[in-house]
Amino acid sequence: MTDRPYNVLFICTGNSARSIFAETLLRSIGGEQFNAFSAGTKPYPELNPFAISVLRAKGHDNVGIVYNFHHGHDQIKRWSEVFPKLKPYLLCLNLNGMTSGEVTSESKIMLLGEGEVEGGMLRVVLESGYEGPIGILDHDKETDTRETLIKNLEGLDELLAQLQSDAR
Repeated sequence: MTDRPYNVLFICTGNSARSIFAETLLRSIGGEQFNAFSAGTKPYPELNPFAISVLRAKGHDNVGIVYNFHHGHDQIKRWSEVFPKLKPYLLCLNLNGMTSGEVTSESKIMLLGEGEVEGGMLRVVLESGYEGPIGILDHDKETDTRETLIKNLEGLDELLAQLQSDAR
């Protein structure tokens, strides 16, 4: 064995059960010899609730999901159905602008407020009472991350103002 830990990536199609089990078990029994990760070739937006309940019942409370809006282009139309299933398992929700049109490299991750659907998705999140961590992603290689963050925060402020206005 080397002095540094081995990195192990478990891959299954959806990253919703099998790879999550494998990652959790290796983290539990591998000690400091392994860093375990899981991924899916076509990740589902929601974890298998049965898998999570089994792992949590066995004391693995740190099992959950970090969900990025841009992973959910296929779920935009049913976001109000998907989010309640995700919510109990969310470790963090990362926001970005979204379009319902054809996904291209330019439209996959947009600035908040530049898409036409992230406002509705955000409304679902707010109405659910979600109080967990929220992140903002920067995949723009052309601008400084600080500049992109400022633009995203301005877009988020506009979206929140619009949602408050709509609620009146």
